[in-house]
Amino acid sequence: MDVLPGNIGYFEINGFSLEPGAREALVGALTYLQTTDALILDLRHNRGGDANLVNFLISHFTGPDTLASVTVKTRTPNRSFTRYTLASVPGPRRPDVPLYVLISRSTGSAGEDCAFVLKNLKRATLIGDRTAGAGHNVRIVSSGHGFQTGISFSRVSDPKTGKEWEQVGVQPDVKIDVSAALDSAQAMARERTTSKR
Repeated sequence: MDVLPGNIGYFEINGFSLEPGAREALVGALTYLQTTDALILDLRHNRGGDANLVNFLISHFTGPDTLASVTVKTRTPNRSFTRYTLASVPGPRRPDVPLYVLISRSTGSAGEDCAFVLKNLKRATLIGDRTAGAGHNVRIVSSGHGFQTGISFSRVSDPKTGKEWEQVGVQPDVKIDVSAALDSAQAMARERTTSKR
């Protein structure tokens, strides 16, 4: 993470860790960046991880009124549910900070979850290329003779539209070469924050 020229926060997240202390580390980073005028989340190399940590992060950029973020449908009907943003979070809550999310074909699974929800909630501008399209949770089971089979056991969709990102990916708002995405986000953030002064 860094504070870029123009007081723009930059936070690269390459995975949403399941390890103890991940939430505290996330809060520490957001606290460090809390006085920036805009924020860029770089998920271009994020291959996924813990969906609960994704929701924890997203909740720092929404208000205290909980919002439906995704619907999860599983093969076991009584285990299907709608996930909501959190009413209370530790650390800074910034529902109005200009937010830009960098994505690429390497952004997968929980990384896509983060971009998908922030876009659907109209909370962030996505910049880069479409994501990997890994929207189903898959369990690997032994199929005998040394072979394994991947079986999808849940699917994730937008609660309002029912749309998913499986196979199609999450589409950027600004499609641009991934290597130029950060420069583009910085330019957009500078223009927006300068016009507010």
